[in-house]
Amino acid sequence: MESNCFFAKPALGVRSTSLLYRGLEMFCWGLGLALLGYALMAKIHEAEASDAGLRAFASAAANDVADSNSSDAPDSLLNVEALQHLDQSLWSKKRIAQFTDIHNTDKETPLAVLRIDDLRIVVPIYSGATDFNLNRGAGWIEETAPVDGRGNIGIAAHRDSFFRALKDARRGQKMTLQTLRGTRYFTLANIQIINPSEISVLEPSSSSKLTLVTCYPFYHVGSAPQRYIVTATEDISAPKPKE
Repeated sequence: MESNCFFAKPALGVRSTSLLYRGLEMFCWGLGLALLGYALMAKIHEAEASDAGLRAFASAAANDVADSNSSDAPDSLLNVEALQHLDQSLWSKKRIAQFTDIHNTDKETPLAVLRIDDLRIVVPIYSGATDFNLNRGAGWIEETAPVDGRGNIGIAAHRDSFFRALKDARRGQKMTLQTLRGTRYFTLANIQIINPSEISVLEPSSSSKLTLVTCYPFYHVGSAPQRYIVTATEDISAPKPKE
């Protein structure tokens, strides 16, 4: 009986193909492990870098309290340990890279820190809504009320980094604005989607409020055509920062 050479001895072509697939598999494993290691190191680096602005603000607040010998120091100090783990899970890769690059060298003290616990937003606020500032945090919109003053305080941030979580904003959510003079408390009152030309949302106000501005839609590819506006009113019964 004639033997079946296919089962008795693997063909040379089959063996070569098997070795090729094996080599490709090993390459993919190695590449995957290398990328995993890089991603882990990048996350560690981002976590360390993301504290820079918050720690600078905390240091400034501590020095301010020490200089003034204030009796209400606990309210003036930023709890950095509670804020140090910045949530970047909703951020685009581009914004994470820009943020990390800036925080490698930048140590400027922010004007304030905005915190919305329900949305896991903790963001340092810098003076001016410039590209540079929006890549490292949020920007106070010039010619609106100062962060420690009365009136309509305008704050802008990117839709694919710090303010992306605003997509889940709801009326009634609480937020705080911590300045070097103390902590201010606000309640989310209104959400609206407008055209960029509608700047009336930033007009002066006799009452104190926050106006948060970002682009919309949140996941739009390219330049977003609209603006997403969150308005929060200051809680009247909450303690006010010193004038």
